[in-house]
Amino acid sequence: MSEGFVLMDILVSPHQIILIKSLNKHCKGVTFKVLRKNIQGLIDEEKENDVFDETDFEGRPIQDVRWNKYYDLEVMNDYLEKLKITYPFKNFIKVEEIGKSSEGRTIKIAKIHNYTRSSNTTSKRIFIDGGVHAREWISPAVALYIIYLLVERHEDNSKLINDFEWLIVPMVNPDGYAHSRTRNRMWRKSRRNNGKGKCYGVDLNRNFGFHWKEGLQVKDLSNPCSEIYAGPTPFSEPETKAIEQTILNYNKTIIAYFSLHSYSQLWTFPWSYKLPDRESSKYYDLYTAAKKAVNSLESLYGTNYVFGSSSELSYLSSGTSDDWMYGVAGIKYSFTIELRDEGKYGFLLPSSQIVPTAEETFAGISALIADICDK
Repeated sequence: MSEGFVLMDILVSPHQIILIKSLNKHCKGVTFKVLRKNIQGLIDEEKENDVFDETDFEGRPIQDVRWNKYYDLEVMNDYLEKLKITYPFKNFIKVEEIGKSSEGRTIKIAKIHNYTRSSNTTSKRIFIDGGVHAREWISPAVALYIIYLLVERHEDNSKLINDFEWLIVPMVNPDGYAHSRTRNRMWRKSRRNNGKGKCYGVDLNRNFGFHWKEGLQVKDLSNPCSEIYAGPTPFSEPETKAIEQTILNYNKTIIAYFSLHSYSQLWTFPWSYKLPDRESSKYYDLYTAAKKAVNSLESLYGTNYVFGSSSELSYLSSGTSDDWMYGVAGIKYSFTIELRDEGKYGFLLPSSQIVPTAEETFAGISALIADICDK
């Protein structure tokens, strides 16, 4: 992104395109191009390609699960449970409930480590979450595939599971995800009943208790009908509360945090609520770690990611998870990863890209972990 310019993708109905075109006349320096003329067509195509067939999962050996579809919540949770009983080393993966969503759905965490190596658990942990925003289907799919890489391909990643405990929450927002699959594919928020007519949901990535509801967007952050509604209070939502309590329970033994989102192909770090101090040593450490990750990621499939602070590459936003992890929980290496793509498909990334996206993301995370542990 060029300094001094902001890029923005806008979803509009056909009759609103006239309004967008008028920006060229009334706003100096504003240009636009149409990325997709028919988003509904993409949604329909996605539905056709991702029709769930029980033969994709039910009754198949767990090693043969297909990764070319976006699965529903039940299948994701079933996969996690099957992992526990498929492999003989029962002290290798643990699947636990960390909370319930607003509508009562289970939020699960997978804990992965070679627990048989010693009686003491590791003091170094990696935390990954996905599915914070409902429409970002690639996020939980990548998180689940990383679990697959660590568990089913453990021989390839033995050092990572011997040296670290991986804490992975593939679906933070199960209500929103379910809603996006059955009612509104472009739904973003949770499904809290705000008591304001049809205005449901909270943006869970604005509900964390660090510089909550600050900045120029405060009007939208306070509006239950807004897509970035921050909720009535910090950590008001059971989904964010579950993450907060889980993180704090580990008493600062988590050395790195990664929140998976989409889209834009960005690897960002704090701050989100303000511009960073580029001269600080912490900024340098985060910058060099992100650079290492992005270089490793790109080496796999040539996918180009931009890295830097969230506020510089995107826009100022408060109450975000990465800022809270960094500023309150004390996790120095806190990152938000905006996965594929750069806008051609956006939130409707074809399921054929799940595996390459997950593989390159895991390569980046692994390289980053190796880099910070060498320091």
